[in-house]
Amino acid sequence: MSSALRKIIRENERYRLAYERARDSRNRVTSVYDVSTRCNMLCEGCLFFDRDGKHAGNGSKTDLTAFEQLFASEKKRGVNYPLFGGAEPSLEPEILELAARYWKNGMVHTNGLRKINPELPFRLFVSIWGGQELSQKWRGVDSYAKALQAASDDPRAIINYTVNAQNIEDIHTVVRDCAELGLTITFQVYSPTSDYNSYLSEGLSTNHKFIRSDNPEGNLVMTHSDDKRAADVICEAIDEYPDTVIFTKALTRWTFNRPGVFFDTVISDNGPTECLAANDPNHRHIEYSGQQETKKTCGHGAIECRTCRVYTAIYPGFLRSNMKQIQTRSGAIDFLETHEVFDTLYEGHNRTG
Repeated sequence: MSSALRKIIRENERYRLAYERARDSRNRVTSVYDVSTRCNMLCEGCLFFDRDGKHAGNGSKTDLTAFEQLFASEKKRGVNYPLFGGAEPSLEPEILELAARYWKNGMVHTNGLRKINPELPFRLFVSIWGGQELSQKWRGVDSYAKALQAASDDPRAIINYTVNAQNIEDIHTVVRDCAELGLTITFQVYSPTSDYNSYLSEGLSTNHKFIRSDNPEGNLVMTHSDDKRAADVICEAIDEYPDTVIFTKALTRWTFNRPGVFFDTVISDNGPTECLAANDPNHRHIEYSGQQETKKTCGHGAIECRTCRVYTAIYPGFLRSNMKQIQTRSGAIDFLETHEVFDTLYEGHNRTG
Protein backbone atom coordinates (compact mmCIF):
# COMPACT_ATOMS: atom_id res chain seq x y z
CA MET A 1 0.00 0.00 0.00
CA SER A 2 1.39 3.42 -0.92
CA SER A 3 1.90 6.05 1.75
CA ALA A 4 -0.59 8.33 -0.02
CA LEU A 5 -3.26 5.64 0.01
CA ARG A 6 -2.57 4.76 3.64
CA LYS A 7 -2.83 8.40 4.71
CA ILE A 8 -6.16 8.94 2.94
CA ILE A 9 -7.66 5.80 4.46
CA ARG A 10 -6.63 6.92 7.96
CA GLU A 11 -7.99 10.43 7.52
CA ASN A 12 -11.24 9.86 5.66
CA GLU A 13 -14.03 7.49 6.72
CA ARG A 14 -15.55 7.35 3.24
CA TYR A 15 -12.31 6.23 1.66
CA ARG A 16 -11.55 3.82 4.47
CA LEU A 17 -14.87 2.12 3.80
CA ALA A 18 -14.21 2.08 0.05
CA TYR A 19 -10.87 0.42 0.65
CA GLU A 20 -12.31 -2.21 2.98
CA ARG A 21 -15.08 -3.06 0.54
CA ALA A 22 -12.57 -3.27 -2.30
CA ARG A 23 -10.51 -5.67 -0.22
CA ASP A 24 -13.58 -7.77 0.59
CA SER A 25 -14.51 -7.92 -3.11
CA ARG A 26 -11.52 -10.19 -3.67
CA ASN A 27 -13.67 -12.94 -2.17
CA ARG A 28 -16.34 -12.46 -4.82
CA VAL A 29 -16.51 -15.47 -7.15
CA THR A 30 -18.52 -14.72 -10.27
CA SER A 31 -19.74 -16.73 -13.23
CA VAL A 32 -22.16 -16.02 -16.07
CA TYR A 33 -25.24 -18.13 -16.76
CA ASP A 34 -27.30 -17.84 -19.94
CA VAL A 35 -30.83 -18.48 -18.69
CA SER A 36 -32.72 -17.49 -21.84
CA THR A 37 -32.49 -17.80 -25.60
CA ARG A 38 -35.48 -15.54 -26.20
CA CYS A 39 -35.70 -11.77 -26.30
CA ASN A 40 -38.44 -9.16 -26.65
CA MET A 41 -36.09 -6.75 -28.45
CA LEU A 42 -34.11 -6.74 -31.68
CA CYS A 43 -31.02 -4.73 -30.73
CA GLU A 44 -28.61 -3.60 -33.43
CA GLY A 45 -25.52 -5.81 -33.52
CA CYS A 46 -26.70 -7.97 -30.59
CA LEU A 47 -23.93 -9.78 -28.70
CA PHE A 48 -26.12 -12.89 -28.32
CA PHE A 49 -27.74 -13.25 -31.75
CA ASP A 50 -25.99 -12.88 -35.08
CA ARG A 51 -27.25 -10.62 -37.85
CA ASP A 52 -29.93 -13.12 -38.88
CA GLY A 53 -31.10 -13.94 -35.37
CA LYS A 54 -29.16 -17.13 -34.84
CA HIS A 55 -27.08 -18.20 -31.88
CA ALA A 56 -24.70 -21.12 -32.14
CA GLY A 57 -24.78 -21.98 -28.45
CA ASN A 58 -28.54 -22.39 -28.07
CA GLY A 59 -28.67 -26.15 -27.75
CA SER A 60 -31.93 -27.79 -26.79
CA LYS A 61 -34.21 -26.33 -24.15
CA THR A 62 -32.97 -27.23 -20.70
CA ASP A 63 -35.54 -28.09 -18.03
CA LEU A 64 -35.63 -26.77 -14.48
CA THR A 65 -34.16 -29.97 -13.09
CA ALA A 66 -31.02 -29.43 -15.15
CA PHE A 67 -30.77 -25.82 -13.98
CA GLU A 68 -31.21 -26.89 -10.37
CA GLN A 69 -28.37 -29.38 -10.74
CA LEU A 70 -26.24 -26.70 -12.37
CA PHE A 71 -26.90 -24.10 -9.69
CA ALA A 72 -26.30 -26.57 -6.87
CA SER A 73 -23.01 -27.60 -8.44
CA GLU A 74 -21.89 -24.01 -9.02
CA LYS A 75 -22.79 -23.00 -5.48
CA LYS A 76 -20.73 -25.92 -4.21
CA ARG A 77 -17.87 -24.88 -6.50
CA GLY A 78 -17.73 -21.59 -4.61
CA VAL A 79 -19.63 -19.16 -6.85
CA ASN A 80 -21.13 -16.51 -4.59
CA TYR A 81 -22.12 -13.87 -7.15
CA PRO A 82 -23.92 -15.24 -10.24
CA LEU A 83 -24.54 -13.08 -13.29
CA PHE A 84 -27.64 -13.97 -15.28
CA GLY A 85 -27.78 -13.15 -18.96
CA GLY A 86 -28.27 -14.81 -22.31
CA ALA A 87 -30.87 -13.13 -24.38
CA GLU A 88 -33.44 -11.71 -21.90
CA PRO A 89 -33.43 -13.34 -18.43
CA SER A 90 -36.75 -11.80 -17.36
CA LEU A 91 -38.48 -14.09 -19.86
CA GLU A 92 -37.45 -17.07 -17.71
CA PRO A 93 -38.78 -16.11 -14.24
CA GLU A 94 -38.85 -19.70 -12.97
CA ILE A 95 -35.12 -20.07 -13.55
CA LEU A 96 -34.35 -16.83 -11.71
CA GLU A 97 -36.58 -17.88 -8.81
CA LEU A 98 -34.79 -21.21 -8.72
CA ALA A 99 -31.43 -19.43 -8.60
CA ALA A 100 -32.59 -17.44 -5.56
CA ARG A 101 -32.76 -20.69 -3.61
CA TYR A 102 -29.01 -20.96 -3.93
CA TRP A 103 -27.80 -17.36 -3.88
CA LYS A 104 -28.75 -14.25 -1.93
CA ASN A 105 -26.77 -11.92 -4.14
CA GLY A 106 -26.05 -11.57 -7.84
CA MET A 107 -26.99 -9.60 -10.95
CA VAL A 108 -29.60 -9.88 -13.69
CA HIS A 109 -28.86 -8.15 -17.01
CA THR A 110 -32.24 -7.03 -18.32
CA ASN A 111 -33.82 -4.59 -20.75
CA GLY A 112 -36.38 -3.64 -18.12
CA LEU A 113 -39.51 -4.42 -20.13
CA ARG A 114 -40.73 -7.20 -17.88
CA LYS A 115 -41.11 -6.97 -14.14
CA ILE A 116 -38.79 -9.24 -12.16
CA ASN A 117 -40.09 -10.77 -8.95
CA PRO A 118 -39.45 -8.12 -6.25
CA GLU A 119 -38.52 -10.83 -3.76
CA LEU A 120 -35.46 -11.91 -5.73
CA PRO A 121 -32.22 -10.65 -4.11
CA PHE A 122 -30.41 -9.77 -7.33
CA ARG A 123 -29.12 -6.45 -8.62
CA LEU A 124 -30.97 -5.43 -11.82
CA PHE A 125 -28.69 -3.99 -14.49
CA VAL A 126 -31.19 -2.25 -16.79
CA SER A 127 -29.89 -1.63 -20.29
CA ILE A 128 -30.62 1.72 -22.00
CA TRP A 129 -29.34 2.71 -25.43
CA GLY A 130 -30.42 6.33 -25.62
CA GLY A 131 -33.58 8.37 -25.33
CA GLN A 132 -37.00 7.31 -26.52
CA GLU A 133 -36.49 7.87 -30.25
CA LEU A 134 -33.08 6.22 -30.47
CA SER A 135 -34.10 3.33 -28.22
CA GLN A 136 -36.88 2.47 -30.63
CA LYS A 137 -34.67 2.95 -33.68
CA TRP A 138 -31.78 0.77 -32.55
CA ARG A 139 -33.64 -1.76 -30.40
CA GLY A 140 -36.84 -2.23 -32.37
CA VAL A 141 -39.13 -1.49 -29.42
CA ASP A 142 -40.46 1.68 -27.79
CA SER A 143 -38.94 0.67 -24.47
CA TYR A 144 -37.45 3.80 -22.96
CA ALA A 145 -40.21 5.22 -20.77
CA LYS A 146 -41.43 1.82 -19.65
CA ALA A 147 -37.96 0.65 -18.63
CA LEU A 148 -37.19 3.83 -16.69
CA GLN A 149 -40.53 3.86 -14.92
CA ALA A 150 -40.23 0.21 -13.92
CA ALA A 151 -36.69 0.79 -12.66
CA SER A 152 -37.77 3.80 -10.60
CA ASP A 153 -40.07 1.55 -8.59
CA ASP A 154 -37.35 -1.02 -7.89
CA PRO A 155 -34.48 -0.35 -5.44
CA ARG A 156 -32.47 -3.15 -7.03
CA ALA A 157 -32.25 -1.35 -10.38
CA ILE A 158 -29.46 0.73 -11.83
CA ILE A 159 -29.50 2.06 -15.41
CA ASN A 160 -26.62 0.87 -17.59
CA TYR A 161 -26.26 3.30 -20.50
CA THR A 162 -24.40 1.78 -23.43
CA VAL A 163 -22.72 4.66 -25.22
CA ASN A 164 -22.56 4.31 -29.00
CA ALA A 165 -21.74 6.58 -31.92
CA GLN A 166 -25.38 7.56 -32.38
CA ASN A 167 -26.56 8.25 -28.82
CA ILE A 168 -23.93 10.58 -27.32
CA GLU A 169 -26.20 13.62 -27.56
CA ASP A 170 -28.89 11.75 -25.63
CA ILE A 171 -26.71 11.20 -22.56
CA HIS A 172 -27.66 14.47 -20.87
CA THR A 173 -31.38 13.92 -21.45
CA VAL A 174 -31.31 10.39 -20.08
CA VAL A 175 -29.27 11.41 -17.03
CA ARG A 176 -31.75 14.21 -16.33
CA ASP A 177 -34.68 11.81 -16.66
CA CYS A 178 -32.97 9.42 -14.26
CA ALA A 179 -32.41 12.23 -11.76
CA GLU A 180 -36.07 13.23 -11.89
CA LEU A 181 -37.12 9.62 -11.24
CA GLY A 182 -34.61 9.09 -8.45
CA LEU A 183 -32.60 6.57 -10.45
CA THR A 184 -28.86 6.08 -10.71
CA ILE A 185 -27.05 5.55 -14.00
CA THR A 186 -23.69 4.17 -15.08
CA PHE A 187 -21.97 3.69 -18.43
CA GLN A 188 -20.27 1.23 -20.72
CA VAL A 189 -19.39 1.42 -24.42
CA TYR A 190 -21.01 -0.41 -27.32
CA SER A 191 -18.62 -3.23 -28.19
CA PRO A 192 -19.17 -4.65 -31.67
CA THR A 193 -19.31 -8.38 -32.25
CA SER A 194 -17.17 -10.11 -34.85
CA ASP A 195 -20.30 -10.58 -36.95
CA TYR A 196 -21.20 -6.88 -36.77
CA ASN A 197 -17.68 -5.84 -37.75
CA SER A 198 -17.76 -8.28 -40.64
CA TYR A 199 -21.06 -6.86 -41.85
CA LEU A 200 -19.71 -3.30 -41.73
CA SER A 201 -16.50 -4.22 -43.53
CA GLU A 202 -18.52 -5.85 -46.30
CA GLY A 203 -20.28 -2.55 -46.93
CA LEU A 204 -23.61 -4.24 -47.51
CA SER A 205 -26.95 -2.47 -47.51
CA THR A 206 -29.04 -5.60 -46.98
CA ASN A 207 -31.24 -5.41 -43.89
CA HIS A 208 -30.93 -8.19 -41.33
CA LYS A 209 -32.98 -9.09 -38.31
CA PHE A 210 -30.49 -7.67 -35.83
CA ILE A 211 -28.84 -5.02 -38.02
CA ARG A 212 -30.48 -1.78 -39.18
CA SER A 213 -27.39 0.08 -40.42
CA ASP A 214 -27.74 0.50 -44.15
CA ASN A 215 -24.19 1.74 -44.73
CA PRO A 216 -20.76 1.39 -43.09
CA GLU A 217 -20.91 4.94 -41.67
CA GLY A 218 -24.33 5.06 -40.00
CA ASN A 219 -23.62 2.45 -37.34
CA LEU A 220 -22.95 2.21 -33.61
CA VAL A 221 -19.18 1.78 -33.56
CA MET A 222 -17.34 4.58 -31.77
CA THR A 223 -14.64 6.62 -33.53
CA HIS A 224 -11.86 8.67 -31.91
CA SER A 225 -13.92 11.85 -32.16
CA ASP A 226 -16.94 10.04 -30.71
CA ASP A 227 -14.84 8.98 -27.74
CA LYS A 228 -13.79 12.54 -27.00
CA ARG A 229 -17.35 13.85 -27.26
CA ALA A 230 -18.69 11.11 -25.01
CA ALA A 231 -16.05 11.75 -22.35
CA ASP A 232 -16.84 15.46 -22.29
CA VAL A 233 -20.59 14.88 -22.00
CA ILE A 234 -20.28 12.29 -19.23
CA CYS A 235 -17.90 14.50 -17.22
CA GLU A 236 -20.40 17.35 -17.51
CA ALA A 237 -23.16 15.01 -16.31
CA ILE A 238 -21.05 14.00 -13.31
CA ASP A 239 -20.70 17.66 -12.36
CA GLU A 240 -24.39 18.42 -12.81
CA TYR A 241 -25.85 15.23 -11.31
CA PRO A 242 -23.26 13.83 -8.87
CA ASP A 243 -25.86 11.80 -6.96
CA THR A 244 -27.31 10.29 -10.14
CA VAL A 245 -24.23 9.37 -12.16
CA ILE A 246 -22.37 6.34 -10.79
CA PHE A 247 -19.08 6.90 -12.61
CA THR A 248 -15.94 8.97 -12.06
CA LYS A 249 -14.16 11.49 -14.25
CA ALA A 250 -10.91 9.55 -14.05
CA LEU A 251 -12.68 6.40 -15.19
CA THR A 252 -14.42 8.33 -17.96
CA ARG A 253 -11.23 9.78 -19.38
CA TRP A 254 -9.53 6.40 -19.22
CA THR A 255 -12.45 4.51 -20.80
CA PHE A 256 -12.70 6.86 -23.75
CA ASN A 257 -8.97 7.29 -24.32
CA ARG A 258 -7.20 5.84 -27.34
CA PRO A 259 -4.90 4.15 -27.93
CA GLY A 260 -5.34 2.14 -24.80
CA VAL A 261 -5.88 -1.23 -23.25
CA PHE A 262 -8.88 -1.94 -25.49
CA PHE A 263 -7.03 -1.37 -28.73
CA ASP A 264 -3.98 -3.53 -28.42
CA THR A 265 -2.96 -6.34 -30.76
CA VAL A 266 -4.68 -9.28 -29.12
CA ILE A 267 -6.53 -11.64 -31.40
CA SER A 268 -10.25 -12.08 -30.91
CA ASP A 269 -10.00 -15.44 -29.12
CA ASN A 270 -7.67 -14.25 -26.36
CA GLY A 271 -8.58 -11.75 -23.68
CA PRO A 272 -6.23 -8.91 -22.72
CA THR A 273 -4.28 -9.45 -19.52
CA GLU A 274 -6.30 -6.66 -17.89
CA CYS A 275 -9.59 -8.50 -18.42
CA LEU A 276 -10.51 -10.03 -15.09
CA ALA A 277 -13.28 -12.23 -16.48
CA ALA A 278 -10.93 -13.70 -19.08
CA ASN A 279 -8.16 -14.47 -16.61
CA ASP A 280 -9.93 -15.42 -13.40
CA PRO A 281 -9.70 -19.23 -13.17
CA ASN A 282 -12.91 -19.39 -11.13
CA HIS A 283 -15.00 -17.38 -13.58
CA ARG A 284 -16.98 -19.39 -16.12
CA HIS A 285 -19.60 -18.83 -18.77
CA ILE A 286 -22.30 -21.50 -18.84
CA GLU A 287 -24.48 -21.45 -21.94
CA TYR A 288 -28.20 -22.19 -21.97
CA SER A 289 -27.47 -25.73 -23.11
CA GLY A 290 -25.62 -26.28 -19.84
CA GLN A 291 -22.27 -26.47 -21.62
CA GLN A 292 -19.32 -24.38 -20.47
CA GLU A 293 -17.99 -21.95 -23.04
CA THR A 294 -14.36 -22.90 -23.54
CA LYS A 295 -13.08 -20.27 -25.98
CA LYS A 296 -13.96 -17.33 -23.75
CA THR A 297 -15.04 -17.41 -20.15
CA CYS A 298 -16.20 -13.79 -19.92
CA GLY A 299 -19.77 -14.25 -21.14
CA HIS A 300 -19.27 -11.82 -24.02
CA GLY A 301 -17.82 -14.34 -26.44
CA ALA A 302 -19.21 -12.76 -29.59
CA ILE A 303 -17.40 -9.46 -28.90
CA GLU A 304 -13.89 -8.97 -30.21
CA CYS A 305 -11.56 -8.52 -27.24
CA ARG A 306 -9.56 -5.77 -28.90
CA THR A 307 -12.63 -3.52 -29.01
CA CYS A 308 -14.41 -4.67 -25.84
CA ARG A 309 -15.45 -1.92 -23.45
CA VAL A 310 -18.27 -3.52 -21.52
CA TYR A 311 -18.34 -2.74 -17.80
CA THR A 312 -16.66 -6.01 -16.78
CA ALA A 313 -13.61 -5.01 -18.83
CA ILE A 314 -13.58 -1.30 -17.97
CA TYR A 315 -13.20 -1.54 -14.20
CA PRO A 316 -10.48 -4.18 -13.81
CA GLY A 317 -8.59 -2.55 -16.67
CA PHE A 318 -8.68 0.88 -15.06
CA LEU A 319 -7.81 -0.35 -11.58
CA ARG A 320 -4.91 -2.49 -12.72
CA SER A 321 -3.43 0.00 -15.17
CA ASN A 322 -3.59 2.83 -12.64
CA MET A 323 -1.82 1.07 -9.79
CA LYS A 324 1.23 3.29 -10.24
CA GLN A 325 -0.92 6.41 -9.87
CA ILE A 326 -1.82 5.63 -6.26
CA GLN A 327 1.59 6.97 -5.20
CA THR A 328 0.03 10.45 -5.35
CA ARG A 329 -2.92 11.71 -3.33
CA SER A 330 -5.04 12.53 -6.40
CA GLY A 331 -4.28 9.16 -7.97
CA ALA A 332 -5.15 7.33 -4.77
CA ILE A 333 -8.48 9.17 -4.55
CA ASP A 334 -9.30 8.28 -8.17
CA PHE A 335 -8.44 4.68 -7.37
CA LEU A 336 -10.66 4.57 -4.26
CA GLU A 337 -13.58 6.41 -5.85
CA THR A 338 -13.60 4.03 -8.80
CA HIS A 339 -13.58 1.09 -6.40
CA GLU A 340 -16.50 2.77 -4.64
CA VAL A 341 -18.41 2.93 -7.93
CA PHE A 342 -17.62 -0.69 -8.74
CA ASP A 343 -18.88 -1.74 -5.32
CA THR A 344 -22.10 0.21 -5.89
CA LEU A 345 -22.71 -1.60 -9.16
CA TYR A 346 -22.37 -5.01 -7.57
CA GLU A 347 -23.54 -4.47 -4.01
CA GLY A 348 -25.50 -1.21 -4.02
CA HIS A 349 -28.87 -2.94 -3.86
CA ASN A 350 -27.84 -4.68 -0.65
CA ARG A 351 -26.08 -1.80 1.08
CA THR A 352 -27.85 -0.12 3.97
CA GLY A 353 -25.32 2.63 4.40
